[in-house]
Amino acid sequence: MMELLRQDQCDLAARVFSTIQSEYGADLDMYAKMAVALARNGLTAEIDLLIDEIEKGGRIVCDESRGLLRLVKAVIVAGRKESTVNIYGMIMRNSSSSY
Repeated sequence: MMELLRQDQCDLAARVFSTIQSEYGADLDMYAKMAVALARNGLTAEIDLLIDEIEKGGRIVCDESRGLLRLVKAVIVAGRKESTVNIYGMIMRNSSSSY
């Protein structure tokens, strides 16, 4: 997947990502790498779909701080305000349920 992203083959990388996600699960760092590649190729609306997948799949794991920071940065740089707000909401729900 990383080689496909490096080559800006986002369509193929998305298919590989989907397979990896369904078979093994995907961490936030993988989502962040996908979001960076999508933003770099002007596919910013696809980033919203990634964030929706995270939201449907459950909570954001705040232990993955590096991946979380990279994901937030990619979403902000891409100008996806609603997705940024959704990530913040997931973080707040996760942090409030851990107490």
